[in-house]
Amino acid sequence: MCLQRKKKNKGFVIAGLFLSGLVGAGFGSGREIFVYFASFGPVGIGGFILSCAVLWLASVWILEIAVGQHFTGVDQISKFVAKGKMATFYTMVILLFSFTGYVAMISGIRDVLEPVFPAVARRFPILFGICTGGIVVAFSLLALYSNFAAYSRICAIVTPCVIFCVAAVSVFAAFYAPSGPLAPQWDVSHIGLLFLKSFFYIGYNLLFLLGILGRAGALSASGSEIRKGSLLGAGLFFACGTCILVALCTIRPEIAHQAMPLPAVIGTFGALPKQIFSCVLALTMLLCSACNLGAVGSVLGQKSFMVPLLALAGIPLSCVGFDSVVSGIYPVFGVVGILFLLALAQRRGKIV
Repeated sequence: MCLQRKKKNKGFVIAGLFLSGLVGAGFGSGREIFVYFASFGPVGIGGFILSCAVLWLASVWILEIAVGQHFTGVDQISKFVAKGKMATFYTMVILLFSFTGYVAMISGIRDVLEPVFPAVARRFPILFGICTGGIVVAFSLLALYSNFAAYSRICAIVTPCVIFCVAAVSVFAAFYAPSGPLAPQWDVSHIGLLFLKSFFYIGYNLLFLLGILGRAGALSASGSEIRKGSLLGAGLFFACGTCILVALCTIRPEIAHQAMPLPAVIGTFGALPKQIFSCVLALTMLLCSACNLGAVGSVLGQKSFMVPLLALAGIPLSCVGFDSVVSGIYPVFGVVGILFLLALAQRRGKIV
């Protein structure tokens, strides 16, 4: 009902939900942009443009189905797009991926908060890990069991602010960080690899969008509002991602190659700027973790005893490492994401 009353804000709500699913530890720290685009030099912008365009289109399709059918569960989208065993397969992959993303957020928030509490992290690493993980668990469960409309309104306000902060930091890094541009790679083989990585990036981020937008069936929005809201979210995402890409193509390669390059480059200007930016990143991860655990809860059911158990299990599992998830595990899910995108396009073509 709250979403239905605030008609003028629907574009911002949709954009906020879009960004809350995509702007997490990987994007905000610059790691994703480096791995999939900036490592190719300036030509990487082509792959990022393609990715943002496809993700905007996917957002429109998912929301049109979720809102039109009043779906509030990710598994409902899977069953609508596919049938039988394929629907079950997609649901299980989305469930596993959402939980993996949740684990990645716990790992990421532990890494970014280390500069904020260096003494505790150094002297009591296990306690520090449990405390930071506990914050993620508590916030994610609170968001899961509270009103989805309230969470949507929070995203509409917080995520645009956060993305502007990340963009501003990226612009600052591009102008003031120690320079040493990455050499652009223009040969055909690297262009092919760029677009292959772009497809992986599109695929697994599609699963992120499914986890949050697939539960937005209570959002009473018109087709025009869905398209404009998705475009606003994709536009902000593209603008910030471009700022990050430019920064990573400008700073010294040894900094750009780090697991969290933007916090690393801000750290060269002193402890306080790095601590402030770390808190901004931690906020993005909290929202993204709630997104992912919410997707898990929508499949298993909020009343399932498995949901809090999985939420707690994410703390020890997060020891696998943030960089391993972003660089190694996410692309595997990207393949399934592309298959689902094709099935989504085919299904939408039948009902248009």
